[in-house]
Amino acid sequence: MTYTGAYNTTMSYTAFTYGVSSLAIQVGQKVTWSDTHTFPASGVSTINLDVASSMFFLKIQDLNASNSVQGIYVNYGTVAQTLDNINVPNDGNVYNIGYYNAYTNTELYILANHTGVYWSYFPALSFVQNQSFTFILN
Repeated sequence: MTYTGAYNTTMSYTAFTYGVSSLAIQVGQKVTWSDTHTFPASGVSTINLDVASSMFFLKIQDLNASNSVQGIYVNYGTVAQTLDNINVPNDGNVYNIGYYNAYTNTELYILANHTGVYWSYFPALSFVQNQSFTFILN
């Protein structure tokens, strides 16, 4: 969004984002930014809304014709474990899921068809701002 203001005046802002399911239910963590900004004398200033290196954005691509995703645990087996009951079709498209806390022992545990089939994976996170990870299921 673009805002204009008189030189040396200050504006406060709050912004947030999160992943959503097809039913408009929040998936993963909500990321929030709040701060103030002073308008410059001339020109345009840009405020970057970066996501901290302690988080990552998860995407899933399901290429497995036999199974489809029926739920996902992130940080499986830890006190930070989350469960999102989401469906991801096995149509080969990449789906944006949501933001999650990133740890050196982050494990993704993907359930398929509620039949005991699952994938477990430790993503190679880089611990930099705005990192994302695409989990490809074969």
